[in-house]
Formats: sequence, structure tokens, C-alpha cells
Amino acid sequence: MTRPDKPAAILLDHVGASYDGRPALDDVSFQVQEGEFAALLGPNGAGKSTILRLLLGLLRPASGRVEVFGHPPGRDERPIGYVPQKVVIPRGFPITVLEVALMGRTGVLGPGRRPGARDRELAMASLAQVGLADAASRRFQDLSGGQQQRVLIARALCGEPRLLLLDEPTAGLDSGARARFYSLVCELQHA
Repeated sequence: MTRPDKPAAILLDHVGASYDGRPALDDVSFQVQEGEFAALLGPNGAGKSTILRLLLGLLRPASGRVEVFGHPPGRDERPIGYVPQKVVIPRGFPITVLEVALMGRTGVLGPGRRPGARDRELAMASLAQVGLADAASRRFQDLSGGQQQRVLIARALCGEPRLLLLDEPTAGLDSGARARFYSLVCELQHA
């Protein structure tokens, strides 16, 4: 149900999309209100990642309309937090958990600007939110898969997003890590 005083957080209205002329989506419509929790379910190749690409503004619809908080993707003043399926960091690359979380400030800072004290405070706060503040100086690749996913959520939260999109965030996690992950996401949704 739409609220007349507020646009939907996410709106897809008769959206079609394609890659190199091959249809990926056809006439997809749905909306999600601010504060709601929604999941896209379907088999591989059903278009879930295509919808995320449309919402992030990485792909333009071939037909229909895509809006995020009443604007085309990328036009709202607050960024979208995005957690990809997996981040591959080359073996031996010496990046710390804090540095990964700080990457979430890149879009806010702009090109060539280095993170300052406030950015580090936000990164530490986002790591605390996912229960990994004590791991800030550890190497990212030394963490378990579940811990890495939590760091990627912290990275997304560090940008102070208005919307958080997660692409198959529990792929490769064991059942215990999956349960902890869903509990964390529910806490974030309430916050």
C-alpha cells in the first residue's frame, strides 16, 4: 500500500531489461515502502541481480520506470548501501577489516579525498554494529566467510545509506552463520 505523503523506497513499474538484446526482465512491477524488509526469490537466471543492477543505476531499463525514493537511481542525496554476493581479494593483499569498512565512505568523500577522523569513527561504529569492532586491525582475508559478510555489511552501513541492498548474502555460509546473519539484518531493519 502506498502512502500519499511519501514515495516508495523502491518502485519498479512495468520494467523490462535486456543484455545485448536478450531479455532479462519483462513487465516487472513491485514496490517496497521505507522501513520494510523485502526479498527477491527465484531460480538462477530469473533476474534478481538484474533488478539490483537497475536499483543501483548500473543498468538502465529498456522499458518502464525505476525509482528509488521517488527519483531515478543515483539521484537521491543519500547513497544506497550494497553488499555483493562475494568480494574477491587477492591472496596476500594486506587490507584490514577497518580499511574494507572505510571503503563505504568512498562515494560520500568523492574522488581523491582521503578518509578523516569522522570517517574512521563511522567505520568503527559500523563494525561495532555488526559485532566486529575488535577485529578492525585484522586482515580481511583471515576472517571466516560469515565474518567477511558482516564486514561487507559494515562497509555498506559506513556510507550512511538510506537503503541497503544485499545480493545473495548468505551464499556459502553454514547454517549457524546464516542464522546469525538473518538476526543481524533484522536488527538493522528495525534500526
